[in-house]
Amino acid sequence: MRPPQQVVTYAREAPAPTDRDVVKEAAVVARPHPETVVVVPVPENPNYAFAIVDDERVLSHRLAR
Repeated sequence: MRPPQQVVTYAREAPAPTDRDVVKEAAVVARPHPETVVVVPVPENPNYAFAIVDDERVLSHRLAR
């Protein structure tokens, strides 16, 4: 599933969260993230959110969280 362009643009341009969490386990595609990870919802599309992982912005879909 490819996210809508407005979601990608928001995740790319929104300010990074000021709260940070250090997770010592590996990030794995399709596995839920730890509860302590700071997730920023995309206001225009509540099905999506983003998080910062290894200084990269990572999108997640509501059904995958």
